[in-house]
Amino acid sequence: MSIEESLIRREVQDVIEIGQVLEKFYNGSAGKVFRAMVNGRIKEQLSALDDNDTAASRRLGRAEGIQLIQDDIEIAIEQMKQLTTSKGE
Repeated sequence: MSIEESLIRREVQDVIEIGQVLEKFYNGSAGKVFRAMVNGRIKEQLSALDDNDTAASRRLGRAEGIQLIQDDIEIAIEQMKQLTTSKGE
């Protein structure tokens, strides 16, 4: 089964497998780069709120959207941990 199918199906094993993949990504070098990029983009959007070319609400929306992706990764990892902990008990 592909990752795309697992994301749609969302059965317990799918959540665990996706969480494991994301945990390896997030805790490795790629995760460090990802978090730095997210933080850089958020700072960039927030520091340019006075920019007249783009509405402040749009910049805030961009920053929120970027943060939501990071939150989704962290939530997936936490769900995986909860499921694997409860399975082991």
